[in-house]
Amino acid sequence: MIPFRQILWVKSVSMDEDVLAYAGQDPRVRAREPRRPGDLFELHAAPEDADSLQDPAIDDLVVLTQHEQVTHLVRVVGAEVGARSPRTMRKGTRDERFSVERTCALVLLRDFDHAPFVEEAFGFEPNADGGETHRIDELPAFVAASVPLWLVQRRVLKALQGPSLRTIYETRGEREAQRMKRIPRLELQDFVRRDEEE
Repeated sequence: MIPFRQILWVKSVSMDEDVLAYAGQDPRVRAREPRRPGDLFELHAAPEDADSLQDPAIDDLVVLTQHEQVTHLVRVVGAEVGARSPRTMRKGTRDERFSVERTCALVLLRDFDHAPFVEEAFGFEPNADGGETHRIDELPAFVAASVPLWLVQRRVLKALQGPSLRTIYETRGEREAQRMKRIPRLELQDFVRRDEEE
């Protein structure tokens, strides 16, 4: 069981490309990336965001967002933020910009097709962009929402565990399309022809 009350932080990890960060989808990545719950990996940040990456305590849960979707829930396991090994960075790429790291363990991962939208998961738009690690209960949007932290924490977990609204609507649409294929569409002229034949 995931202790939802430990969901205290949110961090944007959006990449410029349409590749899901920290999911093992990009074969060019040299750093270890999680694929299954429990997998360890290094969460990267720019040097100016190192202090905020150090803020979560060990065992705190961090929500990772990218492209306006909640894609990961990770547990902090590393005691400190450290310098990233040069062998994990590709020269001449954005890797060089993110030169500090902290070890985390994957708790939950959702791909772009199944990840909930940020506003759906939080119940408000957290505006937690820029790579900094933000404490959820200190976000201006959280304060303005006037909801208890435990409710937001539980909502985020449920959104990550269950189907997103996008998945629900796609599934309903697919079901409707399949149903329409199975049921022949009868037109008025079909009834008129039957009457004329009898």
